[in-house]
Amino acid sequence: MSRGADTALAAYVSELLVETEGAAVPEPPAPAMDATSAQQAEPSSVAPAPAPVPAVGPDALAVWRLPVPGGVDLALDAGAVDRELEPSPVDANGAAGIRIGTVAVEGRSLPLVDPARLLRPDAPEPTPARWLLCADLGLVLRVDATAEPAALERAAVVWRGAGGARPWLAGTAPTARCALIDPDGLAASLP
Repeated sequence: MSRGADTALAAYVSELLVETEGAAVPEPPAPAMDATSAQQAEPSSVAPAPAPVPAVGPDALAVWRLPVPGGVDLALDAGAVDRELEPSPVDANGAAGIRIGTVAVEGRSLPLVDPARLLRPDAPEPTPARWLLCADLGLVLRVDATAEPAALERAAVVWRGAGGARPWLAGTAPTARCALIDPDGLAASLP
């Protein structure tokens, strides 16, 4: 990356980690989730078991931490991830922005999304990569192989309100250098 691109990325990351859209809003309620729903899958379509989601208490959030080159990670509510998939052929028709193509999953054609491109449109393809199925959102995430479940302290999160310039952004955790993805906002922002 050029020096100018490095400077632009650093400025963008700094802006992302500083709440500038007014006062923090209360944390949205956690979605109810059936403990077995994330484990229901056809054995032929399931990759080796991903790392277990950590047990968290009332002061923490269970998330998938998604590394992004450039120093800030993304995090997605662990309840939005159904399971890990084995990578399969990608149809690149309709690829644009964070959508890198479509993949066939259990007879459905779902968008394959690279969330790193939310922060870095020029993000290199993660090699190796993990694929995470988010069935309720109707998409598959292609993330760096080092992505893993983690706990994030609720007190560290500055929640954002609706109507911001980045509908995919639920909040930021500046001390953890992490931006939390709003799953519905991510799905709605697909081209």
